[in-house]
Amino acid sequence: ILEVGVDGLVCEVVQGGVLGNNCNVILPEVEIDLPAVSEKDMDDLQFSVRANIDIVFASGVRSARNIRELRSVLGDKGKHIKIIAKVDSKIALSRVPEIMSASDGLLLSRADLGTQIPIEKLFITQKSVLGQCNKAGKPVIIASNVLESMRFNPFPTRAECFDLANAVIDGVDCIMLSSEVAIGLYPIETVGICDILCREAEKVVWYRDLFEDLVHETQGELDA
Repeated sequence: ILEVGVDGLVCEVVQGGVLGNNCNVILPEVEIDLPAVSEKDMDDLQFSVRANIDIVFASGVRSARNIRELRSVLGDKGKHIKIIAKVDSKIALSRVPEIMSASDGLLLSRADLGTQIPIEKLFITQKSVLGQCNKAGKPVIIASNVLESMRFNPFPTRAECFDLANAVIDGVDCIMLSSEVAIGLYPIETVGICDILCREAEKVVWYRDLFEDLVHETQGELDA
């Protein structure tokens, strides 16, 4: 950043590339003083209550307070609605225990986190979050670049197969597919491959041992 203006910045391009429209601006480790629930969010949440929605995904969560604000907006009529907090920043990552405790589950956004933490730390970050959620009895979802190559190809790469299967073995509860099925050329095949990989990975999980280990670790601390 070379200059800071009232309504803009003058920046120097360090590494060039194609910049699309409506891209997010990432500010790692910066506490942004914005309300957790905007006016549009208020309208969306009120619609969710009227439509009897089951789950709301909350992005940009920075602390447990954000979740409490969402619950306040949902009110008594929306108390049945589950809130899944999206962990998409380094700040949220540092507060996983409190966010996890306040919400009904976590969504780990690997793409967003990949812009804020070193790429070589991403795998252990995922394992850590999955472990914390398993121990607390909270559902955890992973998203971003799961079967990305299937946007254009009918089959995934071997690396993607290993990645997805290992996530299941590590304790993930749900796999979220996004661009692969939203704008991809092979959405049906993508879901089919995801289903097969999940089923195969689940076969090698020693659920009895896993359950006993979790019971031993939690010792009455379960927060589900």
